[in-house]
Amino acid sequence: MAINRKNLKLVQWANGQATTANTTEQSKNSPMYGVMFDVTKEVSLFAVHATSLFPTTDKNSFGTQMPPVVGESNEVGVKVELLNGKISGTISYYKIDQTGGSQNDPTANSLNTSRWDTMTPAQREVAFPGRTRSNLLGDLVPGAEQESKGYEADLIFQPTRNWQLLFSYAHNDQKVVSAANASTIGQSNTGSIKNQFSVLTKFSFDQGPLKNTYVGVGFQVAGRALQGYVSTFNASNQAILLPRYNPSTFYAEVFGGYRFKIHGYNTSLQLNVKNLTQQDEFVGWRATGTRNLVATRRYEVPTQAQYSLTLGLDF
Repeated sequence: MAINRKNLKLVQWANGQATTANTTEQSKNSPMYGVMFDVTKEVSLFAVHATSLFPTTDKNSFGTQMPPVVGESNEVGVKVELLNGKISGTISYYKIDQTGGSQNDPTANSLNTSRWDTMTPAQREVAFPGRTRSNLLGDLVPGAEQESKGYEADLIFQPTRNWQLLFSYAHNDQKVVSAANASTIGQSNTGSIKNQFSVLTKFSFDQGPLKNTYVGVGFQVAGRALQGYVSTFNASNQAILLPRYNPSTFYAEVFGGYRFKIHGYNTSLQLNVKNLTQQDEFVGWRATGTRNLVATRRYEVPTQAQYSLTLGLDF
């Protein structure tokens, strides 16, 4: 059992000017408690409950401060350790509820729409060339009730004393479940990824000419990542919110190292070669060539493999 007491006082001045400060104050006791039950020597069940309070410095285009984030989480799972430790792992299911913070409402009026409303047609063409008022909609609004749930699985397999493999998988569903503006219900946060999978294996040499050296390889696969929503119209000319994504990614890495002593201190030298797959980075959006067709494809920026050499010294 544990408890965290947080007293939050956020003081901000609009546009950085030393005028009257906008002050947000909130306090919260955040308890955390968990239980574990050993079913057998090899299998254990566990459950954890926690609450939290986190500040945010997000502001909308008008300079309005967004409220703090209040969260509550519950997690249950099972731990196993089989074959004298050669196989061990954890599988857990979690559910997180939070309110506050901010979310992007693509239908909300913004500072730009307010400017639009005060301008003449000629002024609009100068300030917002080729744009319409609907193109300027969208702003941060106070976060509604959001829910994040999913499961995680980690498995460690050690067939020999020198060789170890780690498998990890995570699935997550995150969305707004209740909001004043119904158009945001069902939306997810920017950066949300549903599925991620990774593998890491390492082999250490403890005898022969390669004694005290080790080598390894790992890779990670991640599903497409949400980049936000855009207001547009469907074939029936009905207003809709179109989600846009980064494509899925695949990264691979190899590493190797050598352990030795310098004046009695444990020392290591490790070489990492990262991004073997030369995974592209993503920026901007490819133009569609049609004014009424929203761009949904990213520009792809080629990347190169990266090398790093690290020297570690334990005192």
